[in-house]
Amino acid sequence: MTLIHAYAPASIGNISCGFDTLGLCLKVPGDIVSLSPNTDSCLNITSIEGGSPDLPYDPDKNCATVAIKSALVAMGKKDEGFDIAIKKGIPGGSGMGSSAASAVAGVVALNAYFENPLSPKELLSHALQGELIASKSVHFDNIAPSLLGGITLIHDDHGERIYNLPIPEDLHLTVISPAVTIHTADARALIPKSITLGDTKQQMRDIATFVHALHSGDLDALAASLNDRIAEPVRMELIPHFLEIKEAALEAGALGFGIAGAGPALFAFASSEKTAKDIEEAMREACGQKDLSCKTQSGTICPQGARIITEDEIL
Repeated sequence: MTLIHAYAPASIGNISCGFDTLGLCLKVPGDIVSLSPNTDSCLNITSIEGGSPDLPYDPDKNCATVAIKSALVAMGKKDEGFDIAIKKGIPGGSGMGSSAASAVAGVVALNAYFENPLSPKELLSHALQGELIASKSVHFDNIAPSLLGGITLIHDDHGERIYNLPIPEDLHLTVISPAVTIHTADARALIPKSITLGDTKQQMRDIATFVHALHSGDLDALAASLNDRIAEPVRMELIPHFLEIKEAALEAGALGFGIAGAGPALFAFASSEKTAKDIEEAMREACGQKDLSCKTQSGTICPQGARIITEDEIL
């Protein structure tokens, strides 16, 4: 194979109660990394379509190429050269794992080119190197669902144990993306260095209840678990009219509502497709009343993560 295209989907980290511990995969949007060999013995970014105009072409500063370079070293192929084209479907600073998707797509494309010598666990560690460029911190809650799909539970900061959790059949999801940019590193700087014993206990109860709810299909238990005592209280101030949008979602029947990762994207769970659509309309209307531009989508959690795609699927 001389030209490989890999697609990595958007993701939502934290999922309220699971700061740096839970993540889920969306079907769209996503990033595409296309890779072909060259004779220069170096990585050369030939194009970046979409995304911010200041995304770096320097292979030592771009999430995708930093991840690819790390994987090449692990494969013993650091002198191999590739031309790399990046198509950004996920806006940077959106809260939907833009940097993670580029890094994941990069290592998946490279791995496919060499006929998959690296395991998913190894790919995660190399994708993390790309994520570090953007977020300046170690967290797998976007990388893991983008690569593996579904809902993921991250046990540690080394990626040693990452588990796919069951997805209840009637669980639906609505996402709204207000026209605001929040950089992950800035949002992480707001996280408190300590939390109270009471908040710690309740956060532990909530994440345990969330995992139980997925295994049992108990959506009432899931609704009870969707509380964020760590990130939401400090990050909500970064998102215009957060409380009004949250109230609109809950009044429309949301099981729970929260900030997607660092924000500004917001998500709501629903128990049916109709309710998810109702929530989508209610959140859009809440933004419209405040003259806040936004994009919305509703659907189900995508069980499939990053994958190799054909030329036709890019168009």
